[in-house]
Amino acid sequence: MKSIDIANFFIDYNNHSIDNTLTNLILHKFLYFAQGYSLALYNTPLFDEDIEAWKYGPVVPNIYQTYKYNKKENISKIVGNFSLEKYDSKTIELLLAVINDYGKYSSSELINITHKKGSPWDMVYKENENNIISKESILKYFKNNNLAKINNTNLDNIEYIGKRDNTSKLLILPADCDDKEDYSFYFLS
Repeated sequence: MKSIDIANFFIDYNNHSIDNTLTNLILHKFLYFAQGYSLALYNTPLFDEDIEAWKYGPVVPNIYQTYKYNKKENISKIVGNFSLEKYDSKTIELLLAVINDYGKYSSSELINITHKKGSPWDMVYKENENNIISKESILKYFKNNNLAKINNTNLDNIEYIGKRDNTSKLLILPADCDDKEDYSFYFLS
């Protein structure tokens, strides 16, 4: 999968959310956390592109270039062909966990989280340089700090509404879901 596929998921989710605030900065934090979750939980990257240490935190350069015109405004434009069918249930679960865990924070709070002393960003950031944050450092940081929180035992901590019919799988919806919105396409199969 490519970083644009993961970005498109977050954008599509946000487009169907009541709280429509996904800026370029927030999108990059979500990409970083999603990569960290995947590395820590499954020992495999979610996407191959590198993440770099920029002034305001981790950045995937090609995603930044794609959405830099938005500046601090909400991103709503999907790039390329988007279909939820390209995401397996494990990936959807992971991405929803990132939204659940970090979607509640403001841009400045997300900057503080990614800039913590000893974080992968902190270890390589140098002013006016865009140094690559290694996948190995992300993996170690997320594992050692127990930051990847999704697993079968704590999936119950994600806000959800009941169980799907004829299965024990959870029906996961955005926390701010109301009856006027149709989120059925995010049901885990």
